[in-house]
Amino acid sequence: MMALGTLASMLLGFLVQAYLARHASVAEYGQINYARVLIGYFALVLNFGFDTYFLRQITADRFPEGRAVAMQLTARLPLALVFLAGLLWWAAAAGWPTDRLVVVLFGVTLLHTAFNLDWLLQARQKFSVLAALNISRSAVTLVATYLLVGGSGNPMYYVVALILSETTRLALQWKFVRPVMEKTSSAALIATLRQSVAISASFFMISIYYNADSLMLKYYLGSEAVGIYSAAYNILVLAIVPTTLLYQVFSPRLAQNPWSTDVLKKYAASTMALAIVVFVGVISLHSIVIHVVYGNQFAEASRVLMILSFNILSSYLAGALANPINMWGAHVVYLRIVAVGAVLNIALNLIAIPMLGINGAIFATIASEVAVAGGAALTLWRRFGTFPSGIGRRSS
Repeated sequence: MMALGTLASMLLGFLVQAYLARHASVAEYGQINYARVLIGYFALVLNFGFDTYFLRQITADRFPEGRAVAMQLTARLPLALVFLAGLLWWAAAAGWPTDRLVVVLFGVTLLHTAFNLDWLLQARQKFSVLAALNISRSAVTLVATYLLVGGSGNPMYYVVALILSETTRLALQWKFVRPVMEKTSSAALIATLRQSVAISASFFMISIYYNADSLMLKYYLGSEAVGIYSAAYNILVLAIVPTTLLYQVFSPRLAQNPWSTDVLKKYAASTMALAIVVFVGVISLHSIVIHVVYGNQFAEASRVLMILSFNILSSYLAGALANPINMWGAHVVYLRIVAVGAVLNIALNLIAIPMLGINGAIFATIASEVAVAGGAALTLWRRFGTFPSGIGRRSS
């Protein structure tokens, strides 16, 4: 049910992006996506790895729910308010230009990050409730975007629609969860952060090589380049959904069989078979997809999607090899692997975007995924003496 909810929510979100693109100029669409990516990094800082850490601890009966909720609010809410105050000052100092105003509006969603308790619903195994909440949010966003953006002709009202839908979702979430918070101490919070921060750092590194290119494109080439790249990249994100669902299917088996080469080989083989199918579909239909979804003003995104589609193969491979390492509790090793990808991505973007433009960003993204896949493969080789294909010195 949770997998279907994730898929339905993402499809509705994609429809919102398609509608938005048809009611915004390429530059406006680029501004919105730039702001979304930028605030996404702030949200990752706020996460502290709590979502994954608390889920695992509560599921294993090693952490009280009420204390976890109290720790989350204690750590996240003050920092979210500081971030938001900083963004308000930053926009006001420049006279409230449109591009900074959009960032501030997205910044309001940092408060949502502070209060979000999806992990608690997962810990209680209320997957149908979580799916219903996420689907409802996406549906409300779609309707609100249609009414606000379509009615006003101003695409920036999309962010208002997003804020309204997420606020409604969290209000319903808290009404259903009704957490009873317990007192916590600074010492206990610091001790928890020491364990959870590695998880948060890993997500942050992954986000760098997934999204840093949009920030750098804005800096070097402007909002229109971000708009074109984002149009193609949003298709790529949708193309990665199948491997996300496949990972959810395999997650229980991976968790129950730590460092099992048998499960690893089946997961990796299934992932790459799926990668080939998705890759062939996207590269065959890239031009039609861009035209149907975004319209003629995004025609340049067709070529971008064609080249970017090769990242399907590299990202699926990276996930097939790296996800099990993280699932098996080797968080520090996983962090090192994705950190290499992040550092390489930044370095290549700094060099390649000024020289090659959008093509440089694509090259940096694919190279980063290949580096992550290589690091994960090396880790597995050292652990097992074999790759998931079964070719190697020994198996266990």
